[in-house]
Amino acid sequence: KCLESISNQTIKDLDIIIIDDGSSDQTSFVCKKIMQKDSRVHYFYPDNQGVSAARNYGISLARGEWISFVDGDDIIPENMIEKLLAAAIQSQCRISCCDTIKLVDYDFSAIHPDQRRPTPFLKETTVLKGQELWKWFFDQWHNFIFWHISNKLFQASLIKGRTFDTRYFMGEDLLYMYQLLKEEGKMVVVPEVRYGYIVIDHSASHSTQFLPQRFQSIEISQWIEKDIEQCDLSNYARYATENVTRQMSMYVFDYGRHKKMVNQEDAKHVRQVQHLLQRQYRKGIPFFKWLLAAYYPQGIKIKDYLRR
Repeated sequence: KCLESISNQTIKDLDIIIIDDGSSDQTSFVCKKIMQKDSRVHYFYPDNQGVSAARNYGISLARGEWISFVDGDDIIPENMIEKLLAAAIQSQCRISCCDTIKLVDYDFSAIHPDQRRPTPFLKETTVLKGQELWKWFFDQWHNFIFWHISNKLFQASLIKGRTFDTRYFMGEDLLYMYQLLKEEGKMVVVPEVRYGYIVIDHSASHSTQFLPQRFQSIEISQWIEKDIEQCDLSNYARYATENVTRQMSMYVFDYGRHKKMVNQEDAKHVRQVQHLLQRQYRKGIPFFKWLLAAYYPQGIKIKDYLRR
């Protein structure tokens, strides 16, 4: 379904590069079958090194003037590339971004019940730059529109040679987009186009199980928090602090529900986060509103721990 949505784009001059990052299902069979029907499709099966390495490899292989990423379990509307490219050219922006929509199936009518924004967040195509860009970036942090890598079109010359940090398996796109936008300073947003983000409950980003790799997202957010305080974005430090606190709260709560299955090394990371949360709580950072409203109605138990 993902490949079909790419092959059916209204713009036909595409170079479709598939990076198979160690799949063990029928992915290889499906890709090779599509290659027989569509000469634009190129399939590569490198050693499994994670999403960052896979994207870096894809960038190195790309030959076009523009580059877009699509996760293998998502779909895109047939006019996405055409709309993003037209907006980028007209606005003279090297980054073009569209809205996202959460889906429960490979159908744009199958909207996930957790979709919080039933309508586009902007009314018309808009160029965001300077303080306005960062206001939206941090204000929409929890919705991942601005830092998600796959709902965008990039001019190849902007990202060729700029690699994803292969140390990270979660949060790597947040770090990449933050650094890229700091350098570029502007981006055009096309709200009427919506990237189809399929919510898979057992995936790393949506699982309610305790996932140690989520600690990486906390580390990245903390790095951004410190970087903001040292540059001309210090006005937005509060947003970054609140996001870090929200992530830490979710991390600790997931651990509390599954701690019998957590090894000692990961438990050490949890204790580090618990101490950081205690500091935030003493500073009066109001993070329970996210924990309670968004995911975990029983999260109030953490409050008892923090009052010790």
